[in-house]
Amino acid sequence: MEFHYLFKGILIGLSVSAPMGPMGAMVIQRTIHKGLPSGLASGGGVAMGDTIYALIAGFGLTFISGFLDTHQFYFRLIGGLILLFMGYKMYNPSQIQLIKEKRHKHNNLFTDFLSLLLLTVSNPFTVLIFGAAFAGLNVFSTTQNMTTLVVSGIFLGALIWWLILGFLIDTLKAKLNIKFIMVINKITGILVILVGLIALFSVFSLD
Repeated sequence: MEFHYLFKGILIGLSVSAPMGPMGAMVIQRTIHKGLPSGLASGGGVAMGDTIYALIAGFGLTFISGFLDTHQFYFRLIGGLILLFMGYKMYNPSQIQLIKEKRHKHNNLFTDFLSLLLLTVSNPFTVLIFGAAFAGLNVFSTTQNMTTLVVSGIFLGALIWWLILGFLIDTLKAKLNIKFIMVINKITGILVILVGLIALFSVFSLD
């Protein structure tokens, strides 16, 4: 049955999303500070960004892939600067004083979604990950319907991961004290800043 391609896509989506990187750290941080809806919206943005690159890899959209490769300097530069800014905001101790206020304010979920979507697509390297996954599954020799099932599965798998992570963190955050949250913020901020610096360093290493 063709639907086993959907299952393979779900596994790819889970495996790409599960390793804890800066996007995961930001989803956790937003879930703690702004609540579950913000965390889920942010995770949805990451899932959509991954799906965009899965579409490019799966359907061999060479024009878009070439555009991303040609302009990767700007993608990495902008993405790196945004990561530095967001990492600083996470690390900044003054943010802790705003936790209670943020929990009672109305969150702009679209902004949460869009910000991580843009950060995810700012890393063109992601398309290579999905290209390797598709090659391993021999997706390039399948029909468009089967490729569509794989890409749909990738979106579902990524979404499942962010749902699990969001609900888990939301359940645990009631047991976290301010001191522990401060530690999480600092670790998250340092991680995001380091990734931002790496992204900026890679900009000037491009041939």
